[in-house]
Amino acid sequence: MRPRSSAPRLLCAALAMLTTACADSGTAPDTRAAADSLTALPRALTVTERQAITASNDFALRLLQRTTARQSGNVLLSPLSVSLALGMTMNGAAEETLTEMQRTLGWGNANRADINVAYRDLMTMLPGLDPGVTVRIANGIWMLQPMTPVVAFASDAR
Repeated sequence: MRPRSSAPRLLCAALAMLTTACADSGTAPDTRAAADSLTALPRALTVTERQAITASNDFALRLLQRTTARQSGNVLLSPLSVSLALGMTMNGAAEETLTEMQRTLGWGNANRADINVAYRDLMTMLPGLDPGVTVRIANGIWMLQPMTPVVAFASDAR
């Protein structure tokens, strides 16, 4: 005859204590509160901001697929940074180049001003979403001297 393990009895005792602890509060624990704290936003997103998130996620997945298809090791990249950098440079594009950049970034034929506002507002909101995480976005546009940017481009990119 084999000795009986005490593990099943310990497990039952632990479950009984857990059930009792939960029952003492009068209600079942609300797991939605923990999940909501991870997804809660300080305000409702605009339609264009939601489009920015969808477009950026789609772009990120396509970028990662294409990047890793040729790599055999680990890959580290920031799709958000790439998307924002291309969004900034898109302000200097026109005609076919603008259309292709909008398509690549997932914006379709969205208005450039709306795209800039969505990127700006999301970049402002992102660092404050989780106080335990530090987000710093350091994209920039650099030009060789003596070149100077077109004023409208510099304003839109800013």
